[in-house]
Amino acid sequence: MERKNRCCIATCTGERFDLAHRFPRSHELTQSWLQAIDSQNLRNINLRKLSDCYQVCARHFLTSDYRHPNSRNLNKLAVPSLNLKDLSQLHLARDSTPRGVENASVQTDSSTMKPLSINDGTDEEADNVPVELVECIEMYSNECDYDIKKHLLKEGERNDISFKITEFSSVFEIEHPKYEKPVYLNAFWLRFNCECSDCFDLQTYRKKINFMDIPEYIRPKEIFIEPLDTHTLFIEWEDDHNSTYDLEDVLRNQTSKECLFSKKLLFDSITFKETPQTEFSKLVCFDDTVEKVFVNLILHGFVCVTGISTQNASMAKLAIQRLFPHQQNLNFDVIDETHSEVCSNITYANIDSGLKCFFSTHKSEVLLVDGLNVAEQLKKSDTFAFDRLIQTPVLLKVRDNNIWYEKLGHVIDYDDEIGEIIRIQLDTQIMGSLNMLPQLKIHDFYDSLKLFMTIIRTDKNQILLSLEPGTMIILDNWRVLHKLSSNIGIWQCYLNRNDYIGRARYLGIL
Repeated sequence: MERKNRCCIATCTGERFDLAHRFPRSHELTQSWLQAIDSQNLRNINLRKLSDCYQVCARHFLTSDYRHPNSRNLNKLAVPSLNLKDLSQLHLARDSTPRGVENASVQTDSSTMKPLSINDGTDEEADNVPVELVECIEMYSNECDYDIKKHLLKEGERNDISFKITEFSSVFEIEHPKYEKPVYLNAFWLRFNCECSDCFDLQTYRKKINFMDIPEYIRPKEIFIEPLDTHTLFIEWEDDHNSTYDLEDVLRNQTSKECLFSKKLLFDSITFKETPQTEFSKLVCFDDTVEKVFVNLILHGFVCVTGISTQNASMAKLAIQRLFPHQQNLNFDVIDETHSEVCSNITYANIDSGLKCFFSTHKSEVLLVDGLNVAEQLKKSDTFAFDRLIQTPVLLKVRDNNIWYEKLGHVIDYDDEIGEIIRIQLDTQIMGSLNMLPQLKIHDFYDSLKLFMTIIRTDKNQILLSLEPGTMIILDNWRVLHKLSSNIGIWQCYLNRNDYIGRARYLGIL
């Protein structure tokens, strides 16, 4: 499916474009964009939400605003300057052709943010869209007396949102087609998480509003939805404060038993079809490729980046920093040892690291096993063995530079509350004491471990990947067991798991 790009400028309402650009992350440059666009509605949106959710199409940029005439990327100083109030300068724009839209109506800036205003332009998805009902609820400060106004769209009009909102006590109930059941939102939580400039510091990204100053049972006076592409929720509170929320962000904040495990594709030699990979040049240039890498890490537990220069590790570092921008002091080390069995790689300094990266400057091979898959197989074949491995604390002893590091862990970390395997922590070469287990039960533990290793060793569960020179493989060190065929020409580094999960959540993948 083609990516659909919509522009937040009023002159482009109802149209889609092949080329559009997100607001910059730089506060100073964003202010320049906002000053040029001159929209009070956009000024009320915080910087982070602007850069995540809003785009400006190529109609509003000169050719000189791009890195070169054929580039799809803006230069670092580009500011929109064309067709901001009308379309009289289309001939000067880099790309002025909308996609799949003819005779789209143009709304002024003041009309785009009215309660229940309708996008009455047509587009490629407008055919056969049924008439929808939108409920706009005006709420008053009295406890339960609400005046509900229903607005029915006229035939031929289109609205991307189809849901209703009701409220009881201090909780909103929202019915939305994205969810099978109604979702609930707490009014206090919404008020505390307002990110307007009065409540949220756009410089430090910290809340200005004092938690203790919010009334315990804060209530809205009015709530309505902007049924345009922004999908924005507007609330006027009892304290006369006005807040806007992105519905995607709001609806994601739901308690759920559905955890990371449900998003993972367990693999073995039968189900494994194609190596998840991306090219280094695309990773450096395109944000979509960054997201693709994280999607593959969540789904498969590993991803390969190809086409990296083999002269040194600096280009591999650049790839990592593209994924994790704060990793400025990243160090790649030459591997000086190999393992006899597939394992979770554990070292003195990185015993809890979430990601492991191998960069190959020579042709080599790596053996991979999906630890989650083999743990599930153990659970099905012998529940007693599985229980021993999730319940028995094992001492992990690692020595580095004459310093011993010891940690208690489980071969399989399992969260009973969510019913999810959290981590496979397996390296038989560093397993030490079982002093938290009676000596008479130690033999049972080793029998369970041997059964687990037998499942791991089966041909069905092992994937052998060939790494061409200039290939970096990034893998989830808590999930994917691995073993290199050789340490010649292999560099390695570790990444913190919190950085990995946090970045995936920021990108909206989790």
